[in-house]
Amino acid sequence: MGVTGADGLSWTALPPPAVIFSTTSALPGQPSGSVEVGGVAHIHYANTSKYFLLVCSGWSMWMLVADRPTGPFRAASKNYRVLDGAGYFARFFKGCDGSQLVSHQAFGYPNHFVAPYKRADVGDAGVLRLKCWAGNDVLAGKQLSAKIEQGTLDLGRGVFLNGSIDLEGVANATSGGAAAKLCLPGFD
Repeated sequence: MGVTGADGLSWTALPPPAVIFSTTSALPGQPSGSVEVGGVAHIHYANTSKYFLLVCSGWSMWMLVADRPTGPFRAASKNYRVLDGAGYFARFFKGCDGSQLVSHQAFGYPNHFVAPYKRADVGDAGVLRLKCWAGNDVLAGKQLSAKIEQGTLDLGRGVFLNGSIDLEGVANATSGGAAAKLCLPGFD
């Protein structure tokens, strides 16, 4: 984390936030071994707000909560182990419609892929849950026309490493099916 200067370019690093994992038997386990902090999101709900921190360890994703970005972050009282089975490289990001989304990777030999995006939903009680994001339907089973020598890029069969893709005519998740560009990070 850092504090940004008035010019938007200068910043000063802050010390790492305090993180306190579960030490009670009431919560289902805790991360072990190497952990990866996947990001912090400031989420407003029920006339309040909290900072939510994603931690990945092994195949699980854990949720910690704090009142300030500097912590201390503590195990969420409910839904502490927010995802089990494919919680690698989890990140928060904002969708173009303003929704708070979560991205993570999943594995399945011989493939390594980005799992469907999840909507981070915080209810009135402050419990964060990962829910289906309707924008995933736009991506399912689609082929994108790309300016590459091989012709059509099938996202289900290959990897696109670098280059340009023309997304005109691809339905936008928030456009109600009208021709528009995809509303995802890195696509403009």
